[in-house]
Amino acid sequence: RTARRLLEGAYRAADDHQAVLELREPRLRLRPRGTRRELDLASMYADAGRYQQAQEKLKWVLAHAREARREHLAGALNTARRLKIDESEKNALLVETTMRTVERFPDSPLSIYHVGLVAQAMLDADDDRFDWLADQAAKNAIGATAPTHESAIAWRNIGQSLVDIGNPDAAGRALRARLRADPDYEQSTSQFIATLARKVDAVSDDRARDTIETIKNLSTHRKLSQIQGLNALTNELYADAVFYSIMGNDAGADQILTEAIRILSETKSKDQFYAMTLNNLSYMRIAANRHDEETIRFMEQAYEMLSTDSNILDSIGWLRYKQGIFEDQGDVAVNMSARRGALSLIEESLSKNQIENPEVMDHLADTLWRVGRESEATDIWKRVAEVIVDPARRKQYVDTYLEWQVGKRSWGIKVKDPEIIYEENEGVLRQKVIGKLEAISEGRPPSIALTFEEADQARAAGEN
Repeated sequence: RTARRLLEGAYRAADDHQAVLELREPRLRLRPRGTRRELDLASMYADAGRYQQAQEKLKWVLAHAREARREHLAGALNTARRLKIDESEKNALLVETTMRTVERFPDSPLSIYHVGLVAQAMLDADDDRFDWLADQAAKNAIGATAPTHESAIAWRNIGQSLVDIGNPDAAGRALRARLRADPDYEQSTSQFIATLARKVDAVSDDRARDTIETIKNLSTHRKLSQIQGLNALTNELYADAVFYSIMGNDAGADQILTEAIRILSETKSKDQFYAMTLNNLSYMRIAANRHDEETIRFMEQAYEMLSTDSNILDSIGWLRYKQGIFEDQGDVAVNMSARRGALSLIEESLSKNQIENPEVMDHLADTLWRVGRESEATDIWKRVAEVIVDPARRKQYVDTYLEWQVGKRSWGIKVKDPEIIYEENEGVLRQKVIGKLEAISEGRPPSIALTFEEADQARAAGEN
């Protein structure tokens, strides 16, 4: 027996799993059939690459799960994860193993639930089993609702895994199952998980209302930090809307900013923060060629309240451009009824910026082209193309995009690759600018931004 064990150890050290199997399988088959024997065989078959045989043994273990010990079912799950079989078949086995385990031992570690949630999400996140597993994890898993760093990180890891497989919606549902276990947000852990859920919402479909409700719940239970006189609720809404926009979810940002404006209007709070909220919402809409009465009114109101802010100057300047008002109408220095045009407004905006802003520079170049100053416009577009590809600038932005997601301590959740965010924002702008420069070099007019009237005409022509 000692010699056999030494030989088995040598085979294992050499990763000769087939030899281990040939040595041990005959002896194992002499034992009475039971959970331990079948699990040992499944593990050896998996090590030796005989995955179908391993799968058959695991199915026997699951069929007898009522008699299995906790460590046997945990071992079955670990073996199932090692199988190299069809992905759907493997995920179905992982879900079944998780279900059998937590039905028998509801207080299993959160890591057990983690495996099942990811596998079920890969199969079908809309299946009732996904939400059942998430709810059971929050109610029963060991330490699932403990107010500890370890518990918070375990839930973060579940959310991150679900995001990583391309299902942020499932991540949000899993995290909110945990929040339902502490509806009053008494634990700092719950507040942290609420933040994670809101990040995930930003890259999910139609989850802005969930973000708004989560923020309101935190506010109701006084779990939002007050920031120097700003309304804590609307400040959080504003911050989340900015995050949504950076993630490319302008529709969600619109919903959240609209709610913030509604609250601020009801409280009669008309300060600088209110002006910036109006500005952000109206600018997003204007950039999408929306020019309804509310959008225009919001933009004009923001400018009236905060006429020296560089962001608002660019926004109102871009509104004037879209309205076809490129230059000042009258002498604004002496005539109160005179109306400033896009050119002077955007120039003032740039003069107030300490760093070069490619988007505002592109706005100015489009305007300059409109008023016949084509050489100046061309020079600015060339500079925009250079600024965007500057390595130091790119690194700064990419690092910032990552920090906004995971935080300085990397405890948060990465919902979108920061390099992709940069390309979707700065990279797309650079391609547009390159296209303009190429057109100029070929003697063609560049594709500058359309006015509202031009955009409406183009849309009508397309419909016809």
